[in-house]
Amino acid sequence: MGNPKFNSKMLKYFFDSSNDVKRFIHSRYMEAQLDYYDFFSIFLNQYGIAIGIVANIQDNTYRAYINYAQENILNMPTGEINLIEGVSSDEANIVLAEKLINIFENTNYDDWTNLNNKM
Repeated sequence: MGNPKFNSKMLKYFFDSSNDVKRFIHSRYMEAQLDYYDFFSIFLNQYGIAIGIVANIQDNTYRAYINYAQENILNMPTGEINLIEGVSSDEANIVLAEKLINIFENTNYDDWTNLNNKM
């Protein structure tokens, strides 16, 4: 089902499909018929990127992370990066959505469609 804040942020971003990256990713999203969080969890995995929101049950806080596989579309070093921790679920989801939007804004259509050349 995903977090409403995450889904809202992505919906606003993709509402304006003003470039090829947005159009490409949004078309994949429409085909998948999932909410944004579930879609990106699956979609980005194909490109060597894992995302997540983890709850700390003891103090009811959350953290958002992104994990890069050895081979990933961004050629980032392997490993997990904490985006934020010790915050509310909504805040963690907003930060994760903003990170993904930043990734999309700093890549081009060929990055996403010429996967064999990147990885």
